[in-house]
This record gives sequence, C-alpha cells and structure tokens, in this order.
Amino acid sequence: MSFTPARIVILDDDLDLLKLMETILAPRGFKIVTYSEAKVALENLKNEQIKTDLIISDIQIPDMGGLQFLSAVKEFLPEVPVLMMTAYGTINMVIEALRLGASDFIQKPFVKSDLVGATEKALKTQEISPQNTAAKLHHEIQKSQIICKSSDMQKVMELAQRVAFASANVLITGESGTGKEVIAKIIHNLSPRGSKPLVAINCAAIPEGLLESELFGHAKGSFTGAVQNRRGLFREASGGTLFLDEIGDLSLPLQAKILRVLQEKKVRPVGSNEEHFVDVRIVSATHKNLEQSIRKGEFRGDLFYRLNVIPIHLSPLRLRRDDILPLAQHFLGRMVKKYEMPEKKLTPAAMEALESHEWPGNVRELENAIERAVILSGDLITHDNLFITPQAQVQAPKSTMNIFDQFEPMPLKNLELMYIHYILSKTGGRKDKAAAILQIDRKTLFRKLSEYQKESEQPAQSVAEVTI
Repeated sequence: MSFTPARIVILDDDLDLLKLMETILAPRGFKIVTYSEAKVALENLKNEQIKTDLIISDIQIPDMGGLQFLSAVKEFLPEVPVLMMTAYGTINMVIEALRLGASDFIQKPFVKSDLVGATEKALKTQEISPQNTAAKLHHEIQKSQIICKSSDMQKVMELAQRVAFASANVLITGESGTGKEVIAKIIHNLSPRGSKPLVAINCAAIPEGLLESELFGHAKGSFTGAVQNRRGLFREASGGTLFLDEIGDLSLPLQAKILRVLQEKKVRPVGSNEEHFVDVRIVSATHKNLEQSIRKGEFRGDLFYRLNVIPIHLSPLRLRRDDILPLAQHFLGRMVKKYEMPEKKLTPAAMEALESHEWPGNVRELENAIERAVILSGDLITHDNLFITPQAQVQAPKSTMNIFDQFEPMPLKNLELMYIHYILSKTGGRKDKAAAILQIDRKTLFRKLSEYQKESEQPAQSVAEVTI
C-alpha cells in the first residue's frame, strides 16, 4: 500500500521565510509547494487536479491581501484547512480571518516547534470545523446556563465558537462578574482540546511566592514545606487549556517567566534544573486595561501581545439591557429549585427596578439579588424584596453629602478603603458578610485590602467614626 505525503501550499512574499519553512517541513515527509504571489497561487489552486491538504498563508500579502486570498480559496476549497501567519498588531485581521474560515494561526516570529505543531494539528483535525458545531455550541450554552439575548452576547458566542478551533491564545476582558470564566470554559469545551484538562487559577488570589510554585511546580526540598515534587498547573493542563484569571495582577518577574514558557513551551519547576515540554493553550482574563498598565510599566508589552492574539470583550450588564430580565427569570427558576420552594413571580414593579438598576457587580450581583429576594419574599417578588433602587431615582441625601465636609480632599481609593473598614466594623470583622454587603466576591475584598494596606498601615480617619 503506497503512502501519499500530505501536500502543503505555502504563500508568503518573503522568499527567505518560504525557504526556511520548506526546510523545516519537507524532511518530515510533506510535499511543499511555495508561492510568493497570491494571484498566482490562487490561479494554480483553482486549476490543479492534485489534492491540496493544507494551505499556509501570511495574513498580509502585497498583491492581493491575505484575507482576500482566504475568502477566495474558501469559495472553491472550503474543506481545506488554512493556517494564517500573523505578526503583532494585526488583531482585527485575525478576528476577520476566523470569520472567513481560517482554522488556526501561526504567530510571527515563530520557532520551529510552533510551525510543526500547528501543521500536524491542522492535518489531523481538518474534518472538524466551526461550521458543523452549531449543535455542540447550543449544548454548551445550555450547560453553562449563559443568556445570549443581547446582540453583544450573541457576537461573543459567535466569536467563541470560531476561536475554539484555533490554538491561538485568547484574552477575555471585562468587568468583574461579567462571566469571563464561563466563556473560557465554552471555548475549551468546543475545542479539539475539550477532552483534555481545563485548569483554572486566579492570579490575584494567591501570594506571589506560592503562585510561582502553583504554576511551574517545584522540586522536593526546594523550600521549606516542599516535601515532595509538584508538577505545577502548566504541566497539569498539558494537552488542554490553562485559564489564567486576573492576569493583570501578575508581578513583573512572574510575567517574565510565563513569557519564557510561551516562547519555549518548556517549564522549569522551582528549585530544579530539569525542563519539561508543555503543550497548552492559554486563555487569560482581566478586568484591567492592560494597555494602560503597559504604559505605566506594570505589564510587559511582549507578554500582552503573546496573550492577546484573539481578544474577546464582555460588555457590562448595564450595556446589554436585553439580557437582564431573561437572566433574572433564569436565576429565579434556579433558586426556587435550589431552596425547594413553590413557584414565584416577579411583579411589574420588580421587573422595572431590575431593568433600571445599573448593576455595578454585573451578572454576579443580579444573581445575588434574585437569590436574596427568593429567600425573603412570598409568592410574588416585589421591588422591596430586591433591595435595589432604580438608578434614575438614586440621589445622595444631604446628610450623606455633609459627611464629606469632614474630610480633606483625597483619592477615591482612600475613600473606598475607609468605607470597607466601616462595613467590616459593622460585621464584626466578618469578611464574608462584608463582601456580601459590598456586593463583591471575597477574593476581590482580600485583594483590595492587600493592595491598600501596602500603601498605608491604616486610613487617616475611619468612616466607622462618622455617623451616617
């Protein structure tokens, strides 16, 4: 039985790069055909009777343009996977290429293993495509219980479906409580890596010294308490996806070490000289503006570009009003079942209040409000059961405004810390109860206290001393 080698067509206007790629791939048994002009490549692909198994094209070709070439190829070779090569700064083109049917990306400048890995993966999974996963996506939406009534969320889900099949790294941005981890899980489950582990870690919730060991592992005896070898999360997620939540809170030294892993695809445990190969896709998330953090010197630009190959932004709930009532009804049904209560309904006034509220805590705040209302209400959930005020009706009483006359002008973060201490004094120091009143999660509360306490041992004046 004769073996027919896979035929790969490569398009790039850089002749040296074409030669390099052919030198890397040809010894692995692939038949390589190269082109430096898109129009010539397109014409030959149309007229050739020989089967093409894979096309690799730069996203920027002078004589036609990589996106135009991709669109044209997909018209007559829709089943052939196309890998797009992209450099930094072409994010919008990456998203458009996904929409047009690109199967994956190779980021320039690439190392040998990146090219070989992406090529072999594309040839193995060419029968899988985003076009035939509508049913799987619908199942994932139902399983994750996400609501997609608004046009913003529908666009997010469409993009998540398309990027799932690429191995490129994804950066999910949005305010706390918008559902970034839910989207990360959907991307993983839809991807060819879905049968492998999805490992998640909140970078803001773990002290820096421990976080390094959590991510990269450690050798036995490398520090006090290291009683045995630890693999680390990069190795635990190998073959699957590593979700780095709140990536913007990483220290600069850890950022440098993660960048090295992304570049070399190897990890070195703390206290060890041995390196281990890892095959992992990174999906990261942050509520911070990382480009602003780069300008401040708080985040590495080179790491940002590695992580931000495919950006997904989740709008705050106040900007997708169409999702509020469907989400509320969804949470209502779930809470009634959770607490084994008879059916409950929202009154018109309650629904109006829900739609009017600004939801600074986003979906998480809405869920908490509905859970609280279910517990405290009768058969009908009224406006009063929700403990929220429509934004249009929110006015600061004079007694509240007079409080600020007692203070010198100060940064907003100082005032926030004072109020946190005031709430803690009312809860007897119970941070879980304080977080619930503040409508933030406990990790966020701990992070804020940790950040502020580094700058000041205690606030100049406690709000607890002020009568409200």
